[in-house]
This record gives sequence, C-alpha cells and structure tokens, in this order.
Amino acid sequence: WLKSSDGKWYEAGGGAASNAYVNPKDGFWIQNRRLTNQIVIVSGDVVDDSVVTNVLVPGLSLVSYPFSAPVGLNMSALTNGKAGKSEGVADVVAIWNAAEQKYEQFWLRSSDKKWCAVGSSVPVTNVYIGGGVGFWYQNRGTTNFAWIETRPYSL
Repeated sequence: WLKSSDGKWYEAGGGAASNAYVNPKDGFWIQNRRLTNQIVIVSGDVVDDSVVTNVLVPGLSLVSYPFSAPVGLNMSALTNGKAGKSEGVADVVAIWNAAEQKYEQFWLRSSDKKWCAVGSSVPVTNVYIGGGVGFWYQNRGTTNFAWIETRPYSL
C-alpha cells in the first residue's frame, strides 16, 4: 500500500517496502481508495522481444497486449480462442472505456475470426489494446491456448 504522507510503498505488515519492483511480464492491480482520481506513473523499457507468448486458461484472465505500442483489437493476433456464431458461445474481451467510465465487451466471430461489439455482428475498427492497459479475457473453451504476438515496431 502507498502511504500518502510520505509517498512510499509499504508491505501488508506495515514496514516500508525495500524492494517494490514490477518485473517484465509481471502484472499488478492498483485499488484507489480515494474519492478522486489519482495519477500513477510507471516507467520502464520498451519491450524488445521479437515474439511474446501468453497462455490463456479457461475462465477469466486479466491480460494486456505485450508490447509498448497500442494495436487495433482486430489487428492483433488474439484470434485463436473460441470463436462462435454468436456472442453467447464465443470468447469475450472486456476493455475499459475511460471516457465513458464503463467496460465495453467484444466477442470473437467464427466466420472470419474478427472481434465484434456485444450486441452487433459488425467487426470493430476503432478499438485498441496496449499501451500498458489491461483488459479481461473470458476463455470459454475447456483448454489453455497460446496467444502469440509479434513485435509491431522496429528497434
């Protein structure tokens, strides 16, 4: 937790954290207990791996696009989950819309492996993942699958 009077992170037991690091491929969750928005700045290096693989297990997972630049949801390689003819049977992603303060959901259509907004069968063109923003992935299948992304930029 972060103590507001000194700006330091603390262990659950109360002592100041001496090694509060987030390593590559680690995820974290920040819960704001204030009534107003807070700004958190996280800095690091540009991801230089040429390929990153994430394993998605059955059920709900909190994931993020593995590279340092955003990509259109339908331009990503996140297409090998369970697709379906309707949103009720296909995998679903839930992405936070900060402007509207709500999650927007998208389902994977089987005819072309494109993501469509829940309630629609038209592929989305203006939805992006990445830039350090996590999203929820619901794997409706019964087995794990690998989401393999290739770095979209040159170093």
